[in-house]
Amino acid sequence: MSSPATNIKHLNERLHDKRRDLLSVITCLEGEGRVSREAEVRDSTDDATFSQSTSESFEEDTLASRTLIEVQDALRRIEDGAYGKCVACGRQIEAARLEAIPWTPYCLEDQEKQEMKGSKQNGESTFHTQEPVHEIHRKAAEQHELAARDHRTAAERNEKGDNPTGNWHLERALEYAEHAYKLARDAHSKSGQIESL
Repeated sequence: MSSPATNIKHLNERLHDKRRDLLSVITCLEGEGRVSREAEVRDSTDDATFSQSTSESFEEDTLASRTLIEVQDALRRIEDGAYGKCVACGRQIEAARLEAIPWTPYCLEDQEKQEMKGSKQNGESTFHTQEPVHEIHRKAAEQHELAARDHRTAAERNEKGDNPTGNWHLERALEYAEHAYKLARDAHSKSGQIESL
């Protein structure tokens, strides 16, 4: 079993690698955005495709930028000696959670609270309200579709040799899949079918 200092060193290295990958992805996405804005002759179908592509690139760039901020915050917490402790409750963050998402600032319990709070602020209904089970299943299906899309994009990027971008998309796919699983569990729990998951 590794010591806490060894583990922090390992996670620190992973965070620095992630920071490099994200900077590479952001630079790549910004470059794609500049190229796509160059003047060219397009018809209405091209405009629709361009609009969707631009929207997806903007979404990816925003997510990469947000993740970069979280990674930099985690690196600061390592420097301050506060890394591995939940910023909300002060308890130790689960080791498996840190291994999966080294930049997470929250323990699992407080992360779920943050997500619930975010849902309420965005006007979304939460699992503790009377949201119909079929609506929760629909949201889970959407998350599965997002996971599949990012998984395909990751494979395409890796085929082209753009491994940092491919790895970034693969991590997004895993996060979407995890969220879809949580939604499906909640739906099954709500309908009394939890034993099937």
